[in-house]
Amino acid sequence: MKIKVNIVIWFLLCLAFAKAQTIPVSDASELSQAIKNAQPGDTIVMLNKEWKDVEIKFKAIGTAQKPIVLRSETAGSVKLTGNSTLRIGGDYLEVHGLWFENGNVGKNNVVRFEADNDTPATNSRLTNSAIINVNPDSRDITNYYIALHGKNNRIDHCSLLGKLNKGPAIAVRLKNSIDNNHRIDHNYFGERLPLGFNGGETIRIGTSTYSKQSSRTIVENNFFERCSGEMEIISIKSAHNVVRNNLILESEGTITLRHGDYNIIEGNVIIGNNLPKTGGIRMINKGNIIRNNIIIGTTGKDLRAPICVMNGIPNSELNEYDPVVDGIIQNNTIINCSPVTLGIGSRSNATVAPVNTKFENNLIYNSNRGLAIFSGDDISGISMAGNKVNSTLIEDFNGVDVVDFKLEAANGIYIPTADSDALLAGVKTSPKVRVDATGALRSQLRAGAIVPGGNFKPAIALTSQAGVSFIKIDELRNLSKDIAVTVLDVAPGEIKV
Repeated sequence: MKIKVNIVIWFLLCLAFAKAQTIPVSDASELSQAIKNAQPGDTIVMLNKEWKDVEIKFKAIGTAQKPIVLRSETAGSVKLTGNSTLRIGGDYLEVHGLWFENGNVGKNNVVRFEADNDTPATNSRLTNSAIINVNPDSRDITNYYIALHGKNNRIDHCSLLGKLNKGPAIAVRLKNSIDNNHRIDHNYFGERLPLGFNGGETIRIGTSTYSKQSSRTIVENNFFERCSGEMEIISIKSAHNVVRNNLILESEGTITLRHGDYNIIEGNVIIGNNLPKTGGIRMINKGNIIRNNIIIGTTGKDLRAPICVMNGIPNSELNEYDPVVDGIIQNNTIINCSPVTLGIGSRSNATVAPVNTKFENNLIYNSNRGLAIFSGDDISGISMAGNKVNSTLIEDFNGVDVVDFKLEAANGIYIPTADSDALLAGVKTSPKVRVDATGALRSQLRAGAIVPGGNFKPAIALTSQAGVSFIKIDELRNLSKDIAVTVLDVAPGEIKV
């Protein structure tokens, strides 16, 4: 009897595994038919070549144990050009190894996690894929490289660069979905030239219309390089998101908590290399937390300051500026930057000062004499404690102590020396900051993002292996397109429009 049972189980297992197929396709017609017939566990393989003007509608239903996979024969060897686009809709779908390059999709999005209005993607993934220099005819046309709809989707180990027109590289859409639980991780976002007007974000999560809704999107372990489309590099316009352990290099702008409450910005490393307009993190709204970030060599002032806490507008509309309430700014390290700015308003009616906000255990160092913190208005609603600045900085706020601490080079950045440990004693905070930017446990209360003294682990943000496997970042840097320059001969007094 036992032998018969084992035979039956073996037969059923063989039958189950036999259903999974690898299906090679060589043109759009074969691809469409393969997707139509796809069953859980199947893998559809696009053969290596240039696929021009192909509109892929990957609409299918996989399972957690048996996702349906669409992949290139060899990662990076399927080039999608012209007006090629990808729509993903259904459940448990995966796309691997595609490369969109030098295309023009007009007002369409290059990749959309929604096959049609009734079929968003859930539990699906785009990985190890590139979108490079795909632009419409005019910079005024709005589209996205990737539009994230649905829930529980992931974009990882992708490379995106060369976007010249209006619209973020990645937009998380909340129109028909809240608590999205998306994950955007280990991606390389390459150079984005200044757009000259709004709409040049690299990532935007939500919009002002849906800003009171919760997205719960995580943006982590990405590398942003020269992402200078506009002042908001990462624009948060929804609630309960996490932006952590990202590296931002030489980018003209900030991580901006533009709308939405209870977001966490932690463990990011921002390096400006003293370039103009480079900034840090901007706080607006309620219950947001900025902690364990390292900001080095940013020159932006006011709204582009290393940390900026804004004033709000009374009875603010959804697209305006809510007051800062219950904000927490803890254990950040700021080195050789312009001053932190508190109580800054971008409009004349921004008259509501921050309330019940904490600025604690932050570390500010500058080799040049100047201000550590600039207050533009009443900041009595910001309590300060345990903050440390070095002796070249001018400071007269209670809760900000001038101490003669030293820094040393470690893993490409500077951290406090072991001899400085006792000088950086901080205060108890709520909530507790249990680890530092390297992931090391905090056994003692110390100011700054990295615990001083013998901690030579790199910050987590400096260790991510971001981007695709098939093009090195050094090679990607050479692929960005320059904006075409038109020279006009204009006579004195003549105006060209």
